[in-house]
Amino acid sequence: GEVQTLALRKMHTRWRRVFSAMRRLYKNPNDLEAAFVIFNWLSSGSVRKQYERFRNTELGSRVIMNSESLVHVLDDVDSLKAMPVGSLGREYSKFLVETNRSTSQFAGDTKGRGEKPSESGFNTYIKWYRDQHDLTHTVTDYERNPFGEVVLLWFLHGNFANFGIVAMTIPMTITHARKKGWGVFGASFEAYRHGRKAKWLAGADWPALLSMPLEDVKALIKIQDPVKYQDLMCRLRESKDVASEGAR
Repeated sequence: GEVQTLALRKMHTRWRRVFSAMRRLYKNPNDLEAAFVIFNWLSSGSVRKQYERFRNTELGSRVIMNSESLVHVLDDVDSLKAMPVGSLGREYSKFLVETNRSTSQFAGDTKGRGEKPSESGFNTYIKWYRDQHDLTHTVTDYERNPFGEVVLLWFLHGNFANFGIVAMTIPMTITHARKKGWGVFGASFEAYRHGRKAKWLAGADWPALLSMPLEDVKALIKIQDPVKYQDLMCRLRESKDVASEGAR
């Protein structure tokens, strides 16, 4: 009886934290801490499945066995800039230079999120998946702004079903729709469909893809152009330009 009572109390506390985090995301879709609360609590089963799938691939087996990391590869700006014009690595280097941001900074911001202290193999996968985040922006063409992040999350949910991502993005999507209009839902659903049709990004051999032409990488992993997203962003920018002209 006592054990059951403790378990119910623990579950109640867990869900209260999740719903509190969802309310925070309705108010502020950029609340990274709230997003991680939801993701960590609701994604454990899905992430575990992805890990099992990853470690049973030739790439995953090698990465886990050698504790490989993407950080050093993706932060070597000089090597990336030396890659062929139009290659994934060259395009990614432009992002690093323009934003003055590094993969290791992103890794530091999310350090420990989702990791299991006693499972080195699992942690290697979590870091490998985490550190490819900005590469997924580069290949999908979803911008690195708050709305672009939300749409990319819908793409990733389509790419590998994850209840935590859905719970996290629904309030964020609704908040953006209030400001940007119904087109937000169309862009989000398009991203989800494109994610379903694309190859599994978490298992991509990114170091091997960096020197390839970006368009060839997109074709290889079956990335489609985000037409609805780009049309919406174009309309939003035009409306801002019109508003600024009228204010002069």
